[in-house]
Amino acid sequence: MSDELKDRFETLRQKRDELRVKLDLGKMELRDAWEDLEDDWEQLENKMRRVRSDTEKATGQIREDAQRIMGDIREKLSEMSSSKKE
Repeated sequence: MSDELKDRFETLRQKRDELRVKLDLGKMELRDAWEDLEDDWEQLENKMRRVRSDTEKATGQIREDAQRIMGDIREKLSEMSSSKKE
């Protein structure tokens, strides 16, 4: 996951936490707005988890593919080196 995305997420988290401290839950309109915000926050957290998970899976697949290709190249180089000696 990109540093920019992580930074933006953390900035939002900080602002959310600050507002939670300041929030007077006795005011009904603020309570409703807070509940809407919390629903949005939950969706954002779920998306962030998916991004992390998808990134880790993709990275693992890319690493496996690169290792396989390097193995193929190493094998071909070895074969070429052996055939030159003959």
